[in-house]
Amino acid sequence: MFEVVFKWNACRPDLGTSDFIDDITLRGYIPQNIGLTGEFISKLQSKKIRPLSIGDITSKICPTRRDVYYNKGPQQTTSHDIPTWGREAGKLVEQYYYDLFPRSVKTHKEKYTSIHKRADRYSRKFFAPQKDKIVRLEKLEEDSNKIEGDSNWLMDIMNQSGRAEFALKILNRISKDPFNLDSKHVKIKIHIKPKLEVTGINSPSEPDFVIPDHSIIGDIKSGATFLKTYPLTCAGYAIAYENEFNININWGVIYFVPTHTTSKYFRAITYPQVYFFPIDENLRTAFLNMRDRAYDTISKDKPPDFSSKDDMENCPHCKFKDHCVSLGLKLETKNNA
Repeated sequence: MFEVVFKWNACRPDLGTSDFIDDITLRGYIPQNIGLTGEFISKLQSKKIRPLSIGDITSKICPTRRDVYYNKGPQQTTSHDIPTWGREAGKLVEQYYYDLFPRSVKTHKEKYTSIHKRADRYSRKFFAPQKDKIVRLEKLEEDSNKIEGDSNWLMDIMNQSGRAEFALKILNRISKDPFNLDSKHVKIKIHIKPKLEVTGINSPSEPDFVIPDHSIIGDIKSGATFLKTYPLTCAGYAIAYENEFNININWGVIYFVPTHTTSKYFRAITYPQVYFFPIDENLRTAFLNMRDRAYDTISKDKPPDFSSKDDMENCPHCKFKDHCVSLGLKLETKNNA
């Protein structure tokens, strides 16, 4: 995750592209511009519906949003998580980078061989107590016939990217000046408590990292591909942060870690991808519209209709799958295995 610090300083995307800031009216501290409608507030206060998290709002596991309805709507339903290789891999990946980020480097001048040894040593120490999680990951990989991922390959690319992280730390120490972003400016896992009746966002809300001195908020994501909903999470966190702290957040960062092999024919060594983007009026509007649609969905007396056959890709991994099947959802036999 130190790659975020290095690339921000190297590129400074905020210089020369700041006109959008003056156009932002949908700030978290301007209630009249972002507030929930009275109907939704009333149903929240009467506990007919439950408050939505940013994940509830932006998640697209079920295209119809039946999962959000059963989780937070009038017909709340007992569910059970269905573990997948991707979800378990994501948890391991996030913890790896959280633990790596605060690690210090001792010198400005360190050879590549020394960097490799330092990263390898860190990886060994990290993976040693994670044995049960790795065994579970390998079991899920075996059950999915390697369709989802390759556990050994994943740990290898994590170690490789760890080497790159340490190298970038050293390079940044050599190149930095007093006005640069520094790792000490990055706040990890901050709990935000926005006003529910204004933002519609449940408390606490927890972005993966915030850099308030540079108006940045960020999230670590992992998976097979970068999803277009990822930047919307940063928009939600920005609105929540502004609402509580009255501080402008203008830039979002997604630190995306590819966890799935792209081909069964080869195993490429890949590295985390960093996406910087302005949290402008358009992105905020998209998030707030998605928020209002989600609240409208869970406010209905009945859940949305079932997905079409073309939209059932995620059904086998949805924690409400059994409930939907009991109500008539028909899945292919191979997906019920």
